[in-house]
Amino acid sequence: EITAVEINKDQVELVRRYSTFNGGIYTGLSNVKIIVDEGRNFLSRQKEKYDIIMLSLPVTNTSRSLEGYALTENFLFTVESIQDYLDHLTDEGRLVVVGHNDAEILRLLSISLAALNQGGVNPLVAMKQIYLVGSEEYPLLVMKKTPFEPEEMLKAYASMVHLGYEQQSCYFPYIGQEGSLNPALVALASGRIGLTEFIKMVRERGYDISPVSDNSPFFYKFERGRPDSVSVVFWFSILLSILMICIPFLFKKPRSELEPFRYLIKPLLLFLLLGIGFMVIEISLIQKFGLFLGHPVLSLSVLLFSLLTGAGLGSLW
Repeated sequence: EITAVEINKDQVELVRRYSTFNGGIYTGLSNVKIIVDEGRNFLSRQKEKYDIIMLSLPVTNTSRSLEGYALTENFLFTVESIQDYLDHLTDEGRLVVVGHNDAEILRLLSISLAALNQGGVNPLVAMKQIYLVGSEEYPLLVMKKTPFEPEEMLKAYASMVHLGYEQQSCYFPYIGQEGSLNPALVALASGRIGLTEFIKMVRERGYDISPVSDNSPFFYKFERGRPDSVSVVFWFSILLSILMICIPFLFKKPRSELEPFRYLIKPLLLFLLLGIGFMVIEISLIQKFGLFLGHPVLSLSVLLFSLLTGAGLGSLW
């Protein structure tokens, strides 16, 4: 039995429309149920447990700009989400995630270890519940609620070698031959380095893979420090605001003519700060409501209606 959860209604209709081309995967299989919903929101409402929870490339670089950090991120990959997934797995169930690159998989690893640590699982034990298969495209992380058996990992390792994957990008518990797997991950699993040291090692190579939470769900922000695109917008906005306030004083006019502009400075500053405060609250609440209501469009509609109605009533009063 397969439950497929897709947030984009148009994409579901498209697959159904072209069922003759794709073999009717959404229409011709009685064991497949298609749900149009946000994945984590849907899962949180379910009481049943699953053998496999799989997320395959759950963000696209085309429809949601990675430069628009404030509204791009979702809540699929946070410490709390990993705890949700594990709670909905059977005892022998697997969480399977296909990522775009190694940076995503390594951050997912750090999030998973943080989630397990909050659940009282020692990092050395936690690394026995996870294995990674690296490749140039679409690396894979598999996670279990309990440690894997050594025999299963030996078989998985043999399959990985047979299929010709890059061993230096892979990690399997109990497989620790020198030079056969990613040495940093093997050192992490053996306890020679801790998660903090591992994150620091990756940061020195230019990637921030520190765990993210629901309060700051910026999974796809790997740059160290403030993103360049955000810095450009921030400083441009500051410069434009200062320019707008100072424009009246740039022209050579008699002091008596400039006197009225002095009284505009405080109102301009007041409304500038009001606008900034409004946007800060609006953007963060759109994110929070996306997790609560289950769809970004619904979140945007409900929140903007509420804010504008509330602001209008306040102004009227």
